[in-house]
Amino acid sequence: MKNDRKIIGVDYDGTIANTSGVKAHWIREHLGIEVPPWQTDRTSCVPLIGPENYQRMSQFVYEREGSLRAGEVPGSIDAIKELARHSKIFIVTARQPHQIRWCKEWLRGKGLDSFIDAYLSAAGNSLDGSEVTKPQLCRDYGVGVLIDDDERHLGGTQVDNLRRILVKSGCTEAIVVPEGVELARSWRDVLRIVRPELFAHGEE
Repeated sequence: MKNDRKIIGVDYDGTIANTSGVKAHWIREHLGIEVPPWQTDRTSCVPLIGPENYQRMSQFVYEREGSLRAGEVPGSIDAIKELARHSKIFIVTARQPHQIRWCKEWLRGKGLDSFIDAYLSAAGNSLDGSEVTKPQLCRDYGVGVLIDDDERHLGGTQVDNLRRILVKSGCTEAIVVPEGVELARSWRDVLRIVRPELFAHGEE
């Protein structure tokens, strides 16, 4: 791939793979609480179920069985393929490095692995090996766009010229987004933000 292609960083859980749905199912089955999938990111969910329950849930969802149980976030696969036509795609995840192998297995099963150029973990891919924020990773690795379903991963570090997109697929409620963050309620919205020329010329 050409080195001059821009780099788009995409979160995996709840953004590409619908592990949000797996979380919602776990919460319903184990806690008897109904939480919509779009509200199962850590920032939104911990106040609803508590940090200990969120940790218990994570131990299932982010390992192999829970990871491979997830479906596609609607539109994510086709959108990633479209974005990869003009950009490099980096997975930028908060998963522990050993858990990324389940992401790779899921992506292979969806025929999407060849469209991914790199995998970065905020838990271990900083230049000095320490935990970092996702914007820090973007700065260190030249990522120009960061797409994530959890607002906490879009803030915390000032990075010049980093475009930040919060994806809340399936959410119809009002959402207050942090300053400097753009809201997308679907992958179609993401494409409208990142590749507006597709819609300006009538391409769908």
